[in-house]
Amino acid sequence: QEMCRRSTIQIMKVTRLHLKDALQLKLPAGTRVVYLQRDPRAIYSSRKKCQWCGYRACRNISVLCQERENDLFVLKQLPPKQITFVRFEDLATHPLEESQRLYHELGLNY
Repeated sequence: QEMCRRSTIQIMKVTRLHLKDALQLKLPAGTRVVYLQRDPRAIYSSRKKCQWCGYRACRNISVLCQERENDLFVLKQLPPKQITFVRFEDLATHPLEESQRLYHELGLNY
């Protein structure tokens, strides 16, 4: 906790939290959201192999696609300076370029 107070930047990774729910959090002014999007087909393929994803909705491709559509709807309503969009596939195929772009968009030194 003390280290976080002294740091100028705090980062939190949240997985499987829908964007509409994330935006309900009481975030401090100036908070930036980095939205990492993965191809739904890849998500579905991974989930079929995971033990934690045993419940019906988790492995339902229609539910997955609806969740992505809902997130994109919310994403389009946000001010562009508040959110940075990163495609997983771009990060995987061009890690250096995408990392540099991400740092630049967040106003950080690479």
